[in-house]
Amino acid sequence: MPLRSFLRPFALLCTLALLLGLAGKVRADDLDDSMLQYMRSIRSGDTTLFLSFLSRENNWRFVSYRAGTSNIVSTTSFGYQQTAEMLAQRGGLYSALFDGTPSYRYRDRLAAHPLPVWNRTDNAYRLPDSEGISFVRWKKEDGRWVIDSIGDDSP
Repeated sequence: MPLRSFLRPFALLCTLALLLGLAGKVRADDLDDSMLQYMRSIRSGDTTLFLSFLSRENNWRFVSYRAGTSNIVSTTSFGYQQTAEMLAQRGGLYSALFDGTPSYRYRDRLAAHPLPVWNRTDNAYRLPDSEGISFVRWKKEDGRWVIDSIGDDSP
């Protein structure tokens, strides 16, 4: 009988601990959700989903680095409409984000590095330095997360 009276509170305590532990791990914050959807948009080629992460009022930046270095090749600022037009024409920005070359594809980098691999600091995600330079910086605008800048090194 003493064992039975011990088991019930013990089982309740274990269940409560399990539920509390899982709740913290299952629920990602809305920035993690935005980053996951951004990664999905690039991997799947969904330009409409990608555009949903851009501000309609403020520009975002694309920073290109020389592969294997921290040398900036170019920093370009784009508005929403300009980005939408370039993606529709499958121009340079489309190639950089969604297409690439036979030797390097940004979408392949995202596919090879799921979100837990990325280091998050406040509102930015960055691949570990050993993986090259790749980052996505976000900002909150009108209650939602929008892309502030994307950086990547490519050959």
